[in-house]
Amino acid sequence: MESQMDIRVQSTLGNKKLKTLRMSNKPMNVFRAKALIAKVPIDSPEFARLMDEDDPFRRFRHQFVFPLKKDLPYG
Repeated sequence: MESQMDIRVQSTLGNKKLKTLRMSNKPMNVFRAKALIAKVPIDSPEFARLMDEDDPFRRFRHQFVFPLKKDLPYG
């Protein structure tokens, strides 16, 4: 299994041509790419804010329950 994924983006010329963008699926590479695009350091508050704004589940955060260590079955 290859470690790359294909993202096919439709060209502005119509349905006839497809451009293929290959990017690594390794999370750190994705984070670095986003930091380079935004021109902010990866360990900055600006980058954290950018990642937070991109989170599709942020409106559901209040529903998440994080178990305590004593509640875990293998605790």
